[in-house]
Amino acid sequence: MLRSITSRTLGRSTPLSSTSANSSSLDQFIPAPEGVLNSCYLIKEKLGEGFNSTVWLATHTKSSSLVAVKIVTASVTRQQGDRYNELQLLRRIKSVRWRSRHPGCDKTLTLLNNFYTAGGHHLCIVTELLGTSLNTVRKYYEGKKLPAPLLKPILGELLSALDFLHRKCKIVHTDIKFDNILFTANIGPSNLRDIPINNVKLIDFGAAASCDGKHADVIQPFALRAPEVIIRAGWGPSADIWNLGCLVYELLTGRWLFCPERGENYNAEQDHLAQMEAMMSEEFPKLFVVSGKRSPEFFDVTANSTVVLRVKAPDSLNIEDSLKAYGDLPEEELTSYVSLLQSMLRLRPLDRLTAKKLLEDRWLMDI
Repeated sequence: MLRSITSRTLGRSTPLSSTSANSSSLDQFIPAPEGVLNSCYLIKEKLGEGFNSTVWLATHTKSSSLVAVKIVTASVTRQQGDRYNELQLLRRIKSVRWRSRHPGCDKTLTLLNNFYTAGGHHLCIVTELLGTSLNTVRKYYEGKKLPAPLLKPILGELLSALDFLHRKCKIVHTDIKFDNILFTANIGPSNLRDIPINNVKLIDFGAAASCDGKHADVIQPFALRAPEVIIRAGWGPSADIWNLGCLVYELLTGRWLFCPERGENYNAEQDHLAQMEAMMSEEFPKLFVVSGKRSPEFFDVTANSTVVLRVKAPDSLNIEDSLKAYGDLPEEELTSYVSLLQSMLRLRPLDRLTAKKLLEDRWLMDI
C-alpha cells in the first residue's frame, strides 16, 4: 500500500528543472561578459542562471534603457532550430503580437533584439527587463500561500497568456513554474498591497515548442509532469493547462499537489500516476491508456479487457478534501477552486478545458 500524499513532507517550493551554471557544462557558458556587447549593451550585473543560459542586466548605451540579456550556452546555440527553438518562437510571438488585439498578447516576454558573441558561439537574446518572480513573492506570505483575492486575477492573466500562445501563436510553453512568472515591477515585503496584479508575464521559452512541430518526449518539471508525458501518449497545449493547475493548488495550500516517491515495490512514476488517479477521483480512460508507448509499464489489462493501474494510492485525499485540509478558503471560494482544478487536471488531455474555455467561467471573469 502506498503512503498517503497527506503524510509526505514537502521540503521544497517547486520541482527544480534547472541546475546551476556550476555544472559539468560550465565550459559551455561564456565567462562573465565585460564591457559592451554588440556595440550597445553595457553589462552591469548578473540577474540569474539556468542549465542552458545566464541572464544579465544591461544598459543600452544610446537610449540608456535597462534590458535583460540572456546568453545561451554554446551547445544550445548550435542546436537552435533543431532541438531548441527559443529565438524562432520569440520572433513568432513578436510577429503575432504586432497584428493581434488579443488581451494576452502583452502577457508574455517581449523580444527586443538578438545577436551572437564574437565568433558566433553564443546566442544572446535581449528582452525587456521585468521585476520580481512569483516564486519570490509567494515566500512573503505565511506558508507560501497566496491570498485567494490575489491569486484569482493572476490566474486570469496567465490563462490569457496561454490562450494567446496556444491559439494565436501555436506554441506550447512546457515549463510553467513560479520562477517563469514575473511581475513587471519589483515587489518586496513593504509593498505587497501594491502588487501590479494586471502586470504579470510568462517568460523563458527555452523549452517551448510549436504545437505542430517537433516535440521532445519529456517535458515539464517532474512533479508537475502531465500523465500523457509520463506514459508517452503525445502532448500538446493541454499539458500547459495541467502544469498551471498544479501551481494553482500549490499557491492555495503551500504544498505540492503530487509528491512522487519511490517505494520498495514501485518507482516514482508509478506512484505519480497513482496519486493522480486518487486526487482526481477518476480512472484513466482505456483509449487514452492504450495510446501510451509506456503504458505497459504502469497498467494491467484485466480479463474483461479493461485497464487498471498496477499501483494504487488508496490513502490519498481527493482534490476537494485536500483543499479543505490545507487551504484557507471560504466555502464559496472552495467550491469554485475545486471546480476549476477539476477542469484543468482531467486525466485525459482532451477532457481538460482550454485556456479560452477556462477564461469564460463567470467566477473567474468576476475579478
